[in-house]
Amino acid sequence: QGVAESTNVNVPAVPVWIDTRTGNPDPFVGRVGISPQLSFTSWQAARLSLAEINSPSSGGVNGDADFDGKRNLLEYSMGTSPLQADTVGPVIEQIGANFSITYPKLKAASDITVHAFRSTDLVGWTRSGVSESVVSDDGTTQIWRASTAVNGASPLLFRVQVTQP
Repeated sequence: QGVAESTNVNVPAVPVWIDTRTGNPDPFVGRVGISPQLSFTSWQAARLSLAEINSPSSGGVNGDADFDGKRNLLEYSMGTSPLQADTVGPVIEQIGANFSITYPKLKAASDITVHAFRSTDLVGWTRSGVSESVVSDDGTTQIWRASTAVNGASPLLFRVQVTQP
């Protein structure tokens, strides 16, 4: 029935329509991102309300609007919803003498870097000794695996870090 047009690439268009298939006029509203290139800002605009975006604890890079323990930047990188708690995430496993972490990355998210880091003490984190490779690619999402050798009796800790350059 109508569309409130976008005022810039970081503001979604808002289509509005009335559905009468049930015999009652039911109004619907949607949000449509129109950014020419995917970015964290356009991802926010298409998924979060202006109030959520303006609240760092829910809509910011480090926010967690759905309280599932994943920062918004991680939700963006993995292609998951910031408003629905989900279980998609890194999988950590030991395979023989190697420790690996497997995680999805949204292929179009070119404004971020995602890397795995290892530590034996939760203080010093390094990419040294970590090999990363794509294990599958469906055209939209790549599945990455980072591996490192298990280091004897030292505890080995792994994490995925998402940053904006």
